[in-house]
Amino acid sequence: MWQKVRLGSFLLALLVGLSIPSISLGADDGTITIKSPEPGAVIQGDTVTVIWDQNKAGMADHVHLIIDGRRQLPVLTASQKSVKLSLGEHEITVQAATKDHKLLEPKASVTFRLE
Repeated sequence: MWQKVRLGSFLLALLVGLSIPSISLGADDGTITIKSPEPGAVIQGDTVTVIWDQNKAGMADHVHLIIDGRRQLPVLTASQKSVKLSLGEHEITVQAATKDHKLLEPKASVTFRLE
């Protein structure tokens, strides 16, 4: 029996240590691209409509909007959101999240000004 355990452990260690080039071990959670507003845009009024493309992959389920560094409610199905903000400069980040709302790496940010 000891021989079987040692042989099993050896085979497991051998398999874990193998490098298989055709398999990517890093998670690809898709991409996010902000289509509007353009970086540095000056928008008249107190409302901005953020439009983005999300190519979901891996663990990505939905996105979160992060406005001026503060996380907002998740956006589950839409690819755009209108947000009312104070006049001045703002930054909005659209970031991929898991079903458990854990933020993932795919994200895009844009800075703009409301006047």
